[in-house]
Amino acid sequence: MKKTLSLILSLIMIITAIMALPFSAQALETSGKCGTNATYKFNKSTGVLVISGKGEIEDNCPEFQNEQSIKSVTVESGITAIGLLAFNNCENLTSVKLPASLKTIDNASFRCTGLTKISIPSGVTTIGAIAFENCEKLTSVVIPANVTSIGDEAFSGCCKLTSIKVNAKNTVYDSRNNCNAIINKKDARLIAGCQNSTIPSGVKIIGSCAFYGSKGLSKITIPNTVVKIETYAFGATDLKSVTIPDSVKTIDEYVFFNCKQLYYAKLSGSMTELANRVFNGCYGLQNVVIPVSIRKIYEQGCPSGKQIINLWYGCTKANYKKISLKSYEGDSHKFKENSWKGKNVINHFAYKSHKHKWVTTSTTATFKKSGKKNVKCSVCGMVNKKIPGGKLVSPTITKITKGKKSFKVKWKKSATVAGYQIQYSTTKSFKKKKTVTIKGATKSTRTVKKLKAKKKYYVRVRAYKTINKKRTYSKWSAAKAIKTK
Repeated sequence: MKKTLSLILSLIMIITAIMALPFSAQALETSGKCGTNATYKFNKSTGVLVISGKGEIEDNCPEFQNEQSIKSVTVESGITAIGLLAFNNCENLTSVKLPASLKTIDNASFRCTGLTKISIPSGVTTIGAIAFENCEKLTSVVIPANVTSIGDEAFSGCCKLTSIKVNAKNTVYDSRNNCNAIINKKDARLIAGCQNSTIPSGVKIIGSCAFYGSKGLSKITIPNTVVKIETYAFGATDLKSVTIPDSVKTIDEYVFFNCKQLYYAKLSGSMTELANRVFNGCYGLQNVVIPVSIRKIYEQGCPSGKQIINLWYGCTKANYKKISLKSYEGDSHKFKENSWKGKNVINHFAYKSHKHKWVTTSTTATFKKSGKKNVKCSVCGMVNKKIPGGKLVSPTITKITKGKKSFKVKWKKSATVAGYQIQYSTTKSFKKKKTVTIKGATKSTRTVKKLKAKKKYYVRVRAYKTINKKRTYSKWSAAKAIKTK
């Protein structure tokens, strides 16, 4: 609780500082001071900023914050710290070169920049809270051996991160088993992950915002060593389904905030309550398995309207009545009694684990793009709209051979169509043409006869299929010319 309060206060101070400082109204000067013993030079035509001197780049540096003309920064040897919010919101800053003398990268110093990569010098010991938050183009991070302090949510919202590594000689953090994550050794707490992360066995806590904004994260396995998942840990990811192992005793508020593709969640059998708004903004949520151990369910703020959420209770109907559907009252919010009691919720009992038996209900495939099958599980009723249907594409002519008053055309077949049409003409514009229809997807050749001798013909092929009781055609293939014998 103290740690959470401390984090909240720290973030409030940073956000207050951000809001208090005006956006740059004037262009950055070509030179000036940026610290007690630090100066800078700026090339307006190239966007290159060079910082030299000794000591720290000052906190809340007004010269650089929100400056969109900065594209590249070189910090020369002698600078030891990059201050609070130094390059905050420099959206066009894509390249930074840091010196070996650097020791500290302070809170929010590179927040919301356009960095595509960052090389953290080996002498750095401290990386502050939200230091690289929302660097949406950053793809990889390497934490040096000397780093002993990484602030909360340092890499939160870096949605394109695919690689996170910690130097093997680091005594405080590691990325064991090539897990693509940062783990605090002391409390076995995973503090930062990415779309390619795996959670290794031995991790006990998944930290606040650890995976927040990792858009490529569509599935994750939580090992049975984890006992707690902190607030926003998997927020705004592409998770589709999640099973919380029975080792987990607590999941905090907003853990799956805005996971819009999440449709299935099975909760831990060691949990006694479901915290407030764990599934807030999960617009695709369909099934939540509630274990026998749950005795309190707080308001979840899930979408209403036509959406139906199946709550599967792992208990008898009589036992379910013992579950307390609590309201939540905070300093500035008061929520109604559990909104899941409404008409858009179906209560089930005695849920049993099963393999989904998918039944196709419809398809929206067209020749223009790959279709999506709507499938429904015949066991639990879960609907999954993400299974791809067949892609209906235009055929390609692979070979055309001339014959006596004839030609033979061969094309690449597709199993998803009902048949094909061959069209031929003596004019390139196909102003006067004839069409031959071939039924069946397995056909891929046809000889066209009774043509004129030694005459040039233009030939093209297209596919067709009946969709919603209407014959639909693909685009014509590229035309090929052939001269008969």
